[in-house]
Amino acid sequence: MTINGAYAHKITGAYGLIKGSEVHQTDWSAGSHKTLRDMFPSLPDGFTVDDAYATRTGSYGFIAGDEVHQTDWGKAATRALSQAFPSLPEGFTEGIDGAYAHISGAYGFIKGDHVHHTDWGADVVKELGDAFPSLPDKFKTGLDAAYATKAGAYGFIKGHQVHQTDWGNGVVKTLGEAFPSLPAAWKS
Repeated sequence: MTINGAYAHKITGAYGLIKGSEVHQTDWSAGSHKTLRDMFPSLPDGFTVDDAYATRTGSYGFIAGDEVHQTDWGKAATRALSQAFPSLPEGFTEGIDGAYAHISGAYGFIKGDHVHHTDWGADVVKELGDAFPSLPDKFKTGLDAAYATKAGAYGFIKGHQVHQTDWGNGVVKTLGEAFPSLPAAWKS
């Protein structure tokens, strides 16, 4: 199983990576991880996380299918993705491959080879390669997770590889290189 969710905390700058029902944060001791339920007790029971994001105010959002839970909404509170993010185009209201909250306050959603940002307007989508010119070809579809950093760069995870837009055009690192504190089993 690969990484199925990622976030970058906008206040501390720590990265969080989710694998199944467990999470590791880069500001924890190397190799440590917790269950999502222990780390985020407000998650609804049975909520299987497809992706995650961290907002600029320090709360966290989790997407499962066509629902979203945000930690500042209260215990077990969920909303339909289309209700929480009304600018989402048709087809983007479930099955999201990547989600992130940018420091600007905009949210991004990736599905297949397209991306939508909430500040682009309702129903506007772009091809990943057009929106992120530094993205290597193999990252232009089939992503496992995405994140936006505290500094405003974007990160993309596919398999055990990572590309971050502030690393340079086409630069790819392994999960272990990008996040050396990950548990060993998560790096390969």
